[in-house]
Amino acid sequence: MRTRLLPTTVMRSVLSAFAGDRRGVILPYATVMLGVIVGFGVLALDGGRIRSLQTQLQAGADALALAGAAELNRAPGARARATAAINSLVQNGVAGLGGGSVAVSSIVFYRTLPAASTSFTSGTVAADDGHARFVAVTLAPVTLPTILPASFVSAGSGNTISTGAAAVAGFDQVACQFTPMFICNPFETSGMTYDQATAALINSTPNRLVALQGAGNAQYAPGNFGWISPPVNNTTNLCGSGNTVVQAAAQTSPATCFRNTAINTQPGNIAASDEGLNTRFDLYNGSFQNCRGNANYAPAPNVRKGFTPSGGNGGGNGNGNANGNGNGNANGNNNAACNPSQPSPYPNGTNAGTSGAAGFPLDSNMTSPSVALGNGTWNCLGYWTIAHPTGTAGAGKAPAGCTSAATAIGRYGVYMYEINNGFVNDASSNGERGTPACYNGTASAATNPNRRVLNVAVLNCLNLANEGYSLNGQASNLPVAALANFFLTLPVTSSQGPIYGEYIGIAQPGDPKSGSLYYQVQLYR
Repeated sequence: MRTRLLPTTVMRSVLSAFAGDRRGVILPYATVMLGVIVGFGVLALDGGRIRSLQTQLQAGADALALAGAAELNRAPGARARATAAINSLVQNGVAGLGGGSVAVSSIVFYRTLPAASTSFTSGTVAADDGHARFVAVTLAPVTLPTILPASFVSAGSGNTISTGAAAVAGFDQVACQFTPMFICNPFETSGMTYDQATAALINSTPNRLVALQGAGNAQYAPGNFGWISPPVNNTTNLCGSGNTVVQAAAQTSPATCFRNTAINTQPGNIAASDEGLNTRFDLYNGSFQNCRGNANYAPAPNVRKGFTPSGGNGGGNGNGNANGNGNGNANGNNNAACNPSQPSPYPNGTNAGTSGAAGFPLDSNMTSPSVALGNGTWNCLGYWTIAHPTGTAGAGKAPAGCTSAATAIGRYGVYMYEINNGFVNDASSNGERGTPACYNGTASAATNPNRRVLNVAVLNCLNLANEGYSLNGQASNLPVAALANFFLTLPVTSSQGPIYGEYIGIAQPGDPKSGSLYYQVQLYR
């Protein structure tokens, strides 16, 4: 017999079964969470796209800033070249994001930057090319369409997000194995702007002779020279003066480096600096008299200098003393200068060798000691006739352009011509030869023709004085207009000068004349 349930009992049973049924219980939660998960997924996708856009823009800004900074060599036109490099580097849009094209919003050149914790916009803007050390590139914002409506994130927003980027880069030159010397731009004149003074140096005709003088206690002026404070040199296997500046002036490869951003000067006249420089001419006097066998102070392979022998009967025994038993031959004449008891030879530079010795003549307009800047015209033929007289290998074989009023070839060109064509050992009228006679160290060390090239920092001294810099005493953070090469034509007679240097040109990386010169371009922001 079947049991019949009352309606109330049936309803209670059904409800009880339904309450105990767990099938599909997650479905409501899944329905709700699915929307949340999809929303977060879309948000993450948009976030990744925005981050990718920002990364691309920042990489672009960095590249643009570096491209511009590479042109900031302090030379006239640097800012224009930097601007052109920036504007021509990127022409396309960002990749695969549906954003707009990359465009430069602003380019600003700075002389100095503030502390890293401060926005670069508070830096000192450069007023000219010569002081433009940094460039700041700001990109225009790029708009990115979003998948997730931006109003979910920010009320009132549309379905787009914008982002931009900025970068700051700078340029510097690092000069190593340079003579720690600065000279006041000899081509700067009163009234020139900073850039005009630098242009006068860069565009000057090579071969012009400059008589560099120490300033003493006076304000530095065009044609004056001074010394850069160098790091402490390695004292291993060195001799001569213990002054680091003099050591760096004397050595073949001085352990000195400085940046053209700013240099610090060494105050006062540096005693024995002339003796250090003169080791390049095979002259070992004063504190360097015992250095003639040290390869760190080897002379140039061509040291012809208009030598007037002192003690014509000096010995020629090749050991560097003037008391040998020689008969006054060429080596004996030269060796007379190696004896510190003998006076240093005084080169005949005002004309071509009236004493029978041919030092490189001065420029034709340098007839007075007050004329510090030559006109580039000099008596090359007069020099050649005395240095390479009839009967020697070089007689009648002067280089092209070597006339009595030469302008097409400079003294450095003739010096190299003598080396490259085997004319160094020709005896001049009084027996002087260009081959070193005092140095008796490692022969291979005396083969660098650029020992007579001074690589120096050039300052626009008149403009720096107008800007408020003090060059007297120990000055700091002096900006360098350019790094230049000067050929030493004659030995130096005192620590105050004159140092006769023929302008060769602006130092360039990779040029054997220019020591070790590096360009350094880096990001700062």
